[in-house]
Amino acid sequence: MTDDLSAEHAVSKTVQTAKATKTPALELLEQSGIPRHCDALLQAVRESTPGITDLDMADVAFKLRSKDLFAFALWLGEEIVGFVVLQPVISNGLRAANIHAVSGKGISLDQWKSFIKQCVDVLRMAGYNRLVALTDNPRVLQIVKGDNWKTHTYCERDLL
Repeated sequence: MTDDLSAEHAVSKTVQTAKATKTPALELLEQSGIPRHCDALLQAVRESTPGITDLDMADVAFKLRSKDLFAFALWLGEEIVGFVVLQPVISNGLRAANIHAVSGKGISLDQWKSFIKQCVDVLRMAGYNRLVALTDNPRVLQIVKGDNWKTHTYCERDLL
């Protein structure tokens, strides 16, 4: 994902434009951005994953630094208003990005749609063909349904 320089350049140019016009923009966080925003990224993961253990959090931190996960900062004008952490999944020719964590405050439905569109554009340029989210969060469901995502019912049963 991060090896695609054209995708990185497009994201950087979008962020510069957003700062000038106060429109929603994504910034792909590279190695320098991960440590700078590490606490906020890990908080996004903690809030998005109820019951996550400290050991799992250490694994997430390692994966962010080793580029096994990648992250975007969500900008509105000059301010970062949230973060998205994605996990690449590659299997049988499918290149998907699983939304591992999302955080954001004061972001309207239309602004979320703009963030999603930009994320989709960057992922498409990097060769991904699917963006996936597994959630029961009512706000996330409202956002994805408002953006014409396919939504399905997920069922599970504990076996213990």
